[in-house]
Amino acid sequence: MLFANRVTDPEFYERSVLRPLRISGLQGSDLRYLSILVSDEWRCQYTLGCAPCELYERAATMVERSLAAGSQVPRETLLRWWGAQSNAAADPLHQRSGRWAESLVDGSWVDMPAAPPPPVVRSLPDAAERIAHHLFESPALGSARSVWIYTPPRPSGPAKRDPGLLVLTDGEEWVRNDAIAALLDGPIQAGELPPLKVVMIAAGDMKTRTRDLACSEQFVDALHGELLPALVDQGGRHAPDRTILAGASLGGLTAAYGAMRLPERFGLAYSQSGSFWWPTVNDPREEPAWLNRCFAALPRLPLRFRIEVGLHERVMLGATRHLRDVLVAKGYELSYEEIDGGHDRLWWAATLPRGLAALTHDW
Repeated sequence: MLFANRVTDPEFYERSVLRPLRISGLQGSDLRYLSILVSDEWRCQYTLGCAPCELYERAATMVERSLAAGSQVPRETLLRWWGAQSNAAADPLHQRSGRWAESLVDGSWVDMPAAPPPPVVRSLPDAAERIAHHLFESPALGSARSVWIYTPPRPSGPAKRDPGLLVLTDGEEWVRNDAIAALLDGPIQAGELPPLKVVMIAAGDMKTRTRDLACSEQFVDALHGELLPALVDQGGRHAPDRTILAGASLGGLTAAYGAMRLPERFGLAYSQSGSFWWPTVNDPREEPAWLNRCFAALPRLPLRFRIEVGLHERVMLGATRHLRDVLVAKGYELSYEEIDGGHDRLWWAATLPRGLAALTHDW
């Protein structure tokens, strides 16, 4: 089976099944094929898998999570889908070495010819020394969290001001293989981005992540009142118009929510594939897009936004377009981009430098 982010999907199960290749002279071969139609701008991670002998624990968890989120796909189909995906692996014939995303993602990926140019991925030799790990005890959250702090390199020209501050959720994803340095070192040193200190907080397990990143007052208040004062503010607090709260998926929802809740701390919000459908998709007893309605009801706040969403994200696409329209109607400064991709870390990494450049264009 082919697992190509949001192009194959349990909702369209048969679309992901590789079929035996039946060509005269090749009878009995183990070749299989699958044809899908995509645009020439598509960018996507993918893996290959087969039906497992047993249902892995993670697969069972994902089935329940899908059903709880309102999936209309039959349980049996979800079991087959997630069961196969739980033992999926990278394409053994995919050439990774020397390609731009080699250090950013673990699997295989596709860049179609007209996909936006990928970033130059290059960390400086001292990158690992500029990423410090901290274990932060949060009374508000009732637990300890891993936090990493990236110190930017010196720009090649004179620095105009002290570094700004970027706070990223799902921090463990951005420090793996020093990915944050690989994405930001080059643009900062070249003067294409202003220097940014980056604070990356780990998400933890699925239950913790869902609790913290679903418009949680406790989480946002802990960032503002505990984590940043303890680890960053000793040399002086960053001005809100030089402080970015950013994340992807539920983290993207939290970026916009945190800026709305604490504009005096987070003056800029950067959302990638934000879960703006939250708290529900299909439950008729609840209204979706709670945060969108909050922004519509509130007076305009002193905030600036960068919002990105994948064209193959279905529910997220509609909710994100709705938020875009709300923000424009309220008069917010907004940089907005739709990417030909799915719910995919590949393009989240690819667009991060240019998204930050859009947010900080007047720094």
